[in-house]
Amino acid sequence: MIKKYISRESSFYKLYLYYRLIYKEKHFIKRKTYSQCGEDLFIFDYMKKNNIRKGTYVDLGAFHPIKCSNTCLLLNNDWSGTNIDLNQTAIDYFNIVRSQDNNVCCAISNKEEKVKVFINNIFSPINSINKEHAKRFNFNTKNKLSYSIKAKNLILYVRKKLIF
Repeated sequence: MIKKYISRESSFYKLYLYYRLIYKEKHFIKRKTYSQCGEDLFIFDYMKKNNIRKGTYVDLGAFHPIKCSNTCLLLNNDWSGTNIDLNQTAIDYFNIVRSQDNNVCCAISNKEEKVKVFINNIFSPINSINKEHAKRFNFNTKNKLSYSIKAKNLILYVRKKLIF
């Protein structure tokens, strides 16, 4: 499989992201639902019933701008927001497809500090800052893909961005 040979440093990285979006994941096709189990339909219907037509979302652990997305349906209906994920590849996808959103690569924690991220591969939806969680999912915790990232406190981050 080609994806195991692709790294963020590769000159083919961006090209491969576009290939996956257009040919493999067919991101240009409109869908009734984008989330894994219809959560986006529930959210959209709830907002519609409460006469909320436009708003702002914060998607934590956003993973992908289309596939298994709880916010893509909202985006397609004039909403906008912030997508947060600790995997830089996920944020690169968001920057391609949802450049109008605020896309942030960080971890969310109760403390603002540097944390180690354990990832299986750069396209994986399962990533963690918890070493025990990584072990449970059989990640190699000494994996060369692991890296450090700044963790932010969500409440402080939202207050700074939205100025409550």
